[in-house]
Amino acid sequence: MTPHSKVQNNLVIEAIDEIASAIQLVTGVEKAVLHEPMIGQVETDAVSHCIAGGFVSSVGPAITQFENMLCEYTGAEHAVAVASGTAALHLMLVASDIRSDSEVLVPSLTFVASGNAILQANAMPHFVDSSPADLGIDVAKLDGYLADITEMRDGCCWNVKTGRVISHVMPVHIFGHIGNIEGLKALAERYNIQIVEDSAEALGSLKGGRHAGLFGTCGAVSFNGNKIITTGAGGAILTDDTNLATRIRALATTAKRDHPFLYWHDSLGFNYRMPALNAAFGVAQMGRLDTMLEAKSRLRMAYQDAYSTARYTAFFAGPDDCQANHWLNAIQLDQSLSQHRDTILHGLNERGYGCRPVWNLLSELPHFRDCPSMSLDQATDLANRLINIPSSAILAPNLLG
Repeated sequence: MTPHSKVQNNLVIEAIDEIASAIQLVTGVEKAVLHEPMIGQVETDAVSHCIAGGFVSSVGPAITQFENMLCEYTGAEHAVAVASGTAALHLMLVASDIRSDSEVLVPSLTFVASGNAILQANAMPHFVDSSPADLGIDVAKLDGYLADITEMRDGCCWNVKTGRVISHVMPVHIFGHIGNIEGLKALAERYNIQIVEDSAEALGSLKGGRHAGLFGTCGAVSFNGNKIITTGAGGAILTDDTNLATRIRALATTAKRDHPFLYWHDSLGFNYRMPALNAAFGVAQMGRLDTMLEAKSRLRMAYQDAYSTARYTAFFAGPDDCQANHWLNAIQLDQSLSQHRDTILHGLNERGYGCRPVWNLLSELPHFRDCPSMSLDQATDLANRLINIPSSAILAPNLLG
């Protein structure tokens, strides 16, 4: 081992010690997974009641109750519960009349479902860069990029390099942080681009008093087992557009007309409705949401304090003007340690702390390599240095006293 390698190895060990010590200081535990749901007797009782009532599939009072609770909590006029967050993303694109020859601007720094849903809707992902300040779309950089590659014709934004219309933009609220959505709305209006939000990670996140998913035409939220509340599997689409909600609901139910016995389907539809069992689970979870948001806020503040004097990492606090749900907390490695990220992650997981990197950039994945993209230097740097640390609400009771 060369002297330089020995120094680097010592720095990696010190970084692992520093990160693990802060996690243990904050949580008071020696082992912790990245994120786990909070489940108890109330969920068991809700599902048992659903089974006893005989409504276990895609109809029943639990579904209506869950959707109404989502509307009341988020302020949305309509919520349509579906089988998964990915189904919600796909459905909101199809319902918004996306063209098969169009492009959707989407961050490369996001979970694969964002890009998959666009391909499934027969459109083309067009990858854009992310802001280091909020992990969302870098609106200023995107503005300059669109000025170079587009022209307006017949009220549409045409990509002159590909010959396709840029019809939609899909902001993603990473880890529950809402980025520069006001700037994006102004840009989208100028280019006549429709906003559909990937709010999968952002239930409970607000900006300017408005809930994530309600800044554009519609927004998708997820209730996967690792989200802030869970239905086991599931998602929902939030919108204030009554006609759009009606179309979404129909498409999610195989586009079948409402009739007591006839099977008449108006168009190509999907079997995307959420089962009542999952919805009953969600009703119980909604009763915990405020408690979990409070716990997560305190966990975030404790982590921020614990990492304030760190030598090798910086805590990602997110934008000050967003009331985030703090679904997952993240730290950012010092630039000098970015090449050792995976070694550091191995060390943390060996010590019992379920830490992970953010996702591989979508533009690097095989089925997206032919998609158009702007320069992604900021997203690349973020992907190399961001690490998620244990963020379960259950880790915060010691902070709540």
